[in-house]
Order: sequence, then structure tokens, then C-alpha cells
Amino acid sequence: MTRRPLLRFLPAAFACMASILAGACSRDPVKTSRKYIVSGDEYAQAGKYKAAAIEYRNAVKATPELAEPHAKLAEASLHANDVQTAAIEYLRAAELSPDNAQAQVHAASVFLLTGHAAEAKDRAELALRLAPNDADAHLALGEALSALHDRTQSEERFREALRLAPRSAQAHVAMGSWYWSAGRIDDAEAELKLATQYVPSHAGANRALGLLYMATGRMAAAEDCWKIVAKDPDGDPLVLADYYTVANRLADAERVLATLATSASPTLVPASLRLAGVQYALGKHDEAFATIAGVLKSEPQNTAVRLRQAQLLAIDGKLDDALAALDAAPKSDGMQAELLLMRGDILEAKGEHVEATEVLESATKANPDDTRPYLSIARILSRQDRTDEASWWAMRARARHPEEMAPTVALIEVLMRSGQTSAAEREAQQALARWPKNAALAGELGMILEAQGRVDAARRQYEEAMRLDPHAGIAANNLALIYMSDARLDDALRLARIAQASAPSRPEMNDTLGWIHVQRREHDQALPFLAAAAARAPANPTYHYHLGVALRQNGDRGKARQELQRAMASKQPFRDREKAAQALAGL
Repeated sequence: MTRRPLLRFLPAAFACMASILAGACSRDPVKTSRKYIVSGDEYAQAGKYKAAAIEYRNAVKATPELAEPHAKLAEASLHANDVQTAAIEYLRAAELSPDNAQAQVHAASVFLLTGHAAEAKDRAELALRLAPNDADAHLALGEALSALHDRTQSEERFREALRLAPRSAQAHVAMGSWYWSAGRIDDAEAELKLATQYVPSHAGANRALGLLYMATGRMAAAEDCWKIVAKDPDGDPLVLADYYTVANRLADAERVLATLATSASPTLVPASLRLAGVQYALGKHDEAFATIAGVLKSEPQNTAVRLRQAQLLAIDGKLDDALAALDAAPKSDGMQAELLLMRGDILEAKGEHVEATEVLESATKANPDDTRPYLSIARILSRQDRTDEASWWAMRARARHPEEMAPTVALIEVLMRSGQTSAAEREAQQALARWPKNAALAGELGMILEAQGRVDAARRQYEEAMRLDPHAGIAANNLALIYMSDARLDDALRLARIAQASAPSRPEMNDTLGWIHVQRREHDQALPFLAAAAARAPANPTYHYHLGVALRQNGDRGKARQELQRAMASKQPFRDREKAAQALAGL
């Protein structure tokens, strides 16, 4: 056998070796991870956080044991509004780097957001052991202690954070929030203003200051804050429209939402849902339904859009069409409880009480922690005068979430409807002892006292509700009627305007405002409000009577006769039936 020279094979051998080594390098997980991190950093610096998250996720797959890619993925996910991923990755990064104070601070924040204050405290304390002069760690511990109701210690942590970082917007926001919770509104405002002074574009500081302005009745002052939050990358582009909606500046809300509800925008669906609601409130019903239809072309399987479509159809009185919209929604996207809740409410509106109750009971099983279906069942049973059963459902809701006020309010309403005003008053007094600054509860107690004939006490309670919330619509409406009976027409008109502005579509608010204008002999101003009330609640004889009186005083005897005849034809009892008969006879 002939021996072949070894050198003949060396070039091929070296080529093979080079190929093997190159493959080994490409499979080096640390280098692979670093390549993805560098790419992710480039995307993140360009503001492309979703693309960055993809790269960081690849880095995590390559080196799941390293903390850095987890932390990077958490940060990018947070910017991309993927809060669930951010929370998971922050916790993982903290587990993998127990000697990293900042990682522990992030973990503490995650635990706070998920309601685990004790775990948050442990992480913040670990961060402080690692970095005793880290202001963020002091803030995290202060927030955890506050959640654990240790006000003294939480204040100390916040003050230490301010000492370490006197120009930190977040530290001033934390201190301001602490003051606010303590009822020290002036001190809270001063701290929040310092936060916005040091970092004018800080979304959290402007959000907190905007909320404070709104809570203290300074709606106009809040506008600039919400404009900043809407523009900030860490803010929310929808908040300015939400502010305009709350402030009853619906035309401004519509303008902002129309810009956000474009096919190229990530805010397409949430902005469109809000836009449809605003358009409907403005009386642009066709435009509202067109907005919904436009979103459904690109998102036909979006349950949230179907829910809004069903809601507007139900308000429009098209109950069968509303049910059809719910039928068109996907059946397995995690929103079954919401679909069942709305279906139950629509069936109740159709008068199908048994079916509605069955559907709502299914909703309680689909999401046992949601108190809304429990309360809907309580209201249905209350309207059927099944007081004991209604009370049971309201108390069951309260047992589920004793920290929520809505179940207690529902129980009070059940007791009121059944004439148990003493029991209702007792519940309201206990609730106010727990939530002493709640205007809605103060208003509820006012209604109870008024139902008992204790008008002076009711007046004081409504006035307290207005002090707590100058825009409390129901309290304003009821207090306006009391002032009207006291011949305090200027005060009555001011309150009635507040009430009507708080809920422009509610017939009782429009009727109160219109009727006060009638008492002031301002018939032209009264007619639009009284006509709106009668149109929205055509079965209410009082509204037709009030409109008839205004039309008669305005010289339109023909239309006045029609409205008064409608009032008299009603089989519902109403207090002014005799006056309506006299007015009709005088035409």
C-alpha cells in the first residue's frame, strides 16, 4: 500500500479546524447574549422598546443565569407597557443579583404593585443594607411601610430620601403623597410643586399634582399638568382626553381622541373606545357607532370593542342588537366575566329578571373577586322587593372586598328602597366613620335623612358633601331642590348647573335645572333642559308637567296642553298631579 504524504492533507485539516472553532465561538452563550444586548441597547436608545425587548429576550434565552439581560428586558418591557413581563423579569434579576441594591429596589416596587407589602419591605431593607445612602432604597422602604400602615417610620424614610436627594422629583412626590394621605393638603401641594419645579416634565409629579388640583375643585389648574403627562414618554397619551371628559369639556376630549384614534397609532383601540363614548355623550350617535364600526374592521375579534358596541346599543335602547354584539365577541380571551356581566344587565333592562340573575350568577363564578355582578343581582332583587335576598348578595360582595365602598352603598340603597331608613342610616354612619372624606357617602346619608323628613339635617349633610367635592352631582342636585324650596334661587341655580354639568344626560339633573329656571321666570332658558328630561324619561309624568308649565308661561299653549295631557295620562303617581290638572284646565 502506498503511503500518502501528510502535508497533502494539512490545508483541509486547518480549514476544518477553523470551521469547528468558528462554530464553537458562535455557540458561546455569553458572547451570544452580549451580541443581543448590544443590539437591544441600540433599539432602546432609539426608543424602539418592543424591538429591544425581543433582543433582550434572546439574550435571556442564551444566558438565563445572568441578571443583566433580565434587568434589560424588564426595563424595555416597562417602556413598552408590558407590565407583566417587566414585573417577572425585575424579580428574576433581583434573585440572580442579591448584592445589587438597585435590583432589590425594583423588586420591592414590583411587590408593592402586586400588594405584597411585607415582601417589598424585606427587599427594600436588603437594598439599604447594600447601599445605606441610596435615596431610591429609602423611598422603596417608605412606600412599603406606608402600605403596612406604619406612618411614622414611612415619614422618616421619605425625609431621609429628601435629605440624600433634595432635588429628586420622586422623593418630593412620595413626601407630598404622604402629606395628602394625612390630610395636610397645603403641605402636599408644596411638595408636589417642588417636584415639578425640579423636573418640569416628570410624569409622576404632574399626575399627582393634577389629581390634587382636581380633588380640591381646581379643575382648570390641572389642565397643564395633564398636558405634560400626555406628552411624556413615561406618561399616558390618553390622560388629557380623560381629564377633558371628567371636566365635561367633551368637545376638547373629542378633538384629542380623534387624533389618537388613527390606524397608525398604538392607541387606536383605547382612544376609539373613549371617542365613541364622548361622541355619544355629545349627541353624535351615528358618529359614535361609525367609530366602533371602523375599529371592528381591523379588530373584529376584539372583545373590548364588542363590549363598548353593546354598551352604546343598550343605552340607545337597541337591546337585541346589544345582545347580538356580545354574541359576536370571542368566547375564550379571558373576558368572559365582563361579557356575562353586561349580558345580565341587558337582560335585566329587557325585563327578563330570572335570566338576568342566572347570567349574573355565572359571572360571579367566572370571576369571584369582582363585586359588580353581586351588586347587580342585589339591585334586581331589591327592585322586586326581595329585600332579604338583595341584602344577602350585597353583604356577600362586602365580605369579598370589605375595603371597597360600593357594596356598602348598595346595601344602603337596598335598605332605603325597602323603607328601612333607620338601618340604612346606621350603615351610612358606620361607612362615613370609615371613609370620612367621601362625598358620595355624605350624599347618601343626606338622602336618607331627607327620606326621614329631617330636611335641616339633610341640608347640612348635602352641604358637607359639596364641601368634600364641589362637583358632587347628586348632592348638588338634591341641595338645589332644598334651596329652591327655601326661595334661595340664586344658590339653587348655581348648584343645579353643577349637577347638570356633572351628568348632562341624566334626566333628573336637567329637570332640576330647568324647573329652577321656571321659578326664576327664565322660561327660554328652562325649555331646553326640561325638553331633554322629558325626552330621556318619557314615562315620568313630573317631567312632562314641568315642561308643560314652561311652555304655557312661554306662550306656547298648544304644546303645553300636549305635555300636560301626557302627564295626566300617566298611571304613575306623582306629587303634582292636582297642579297639573289645574294647569291643564286653565288652558
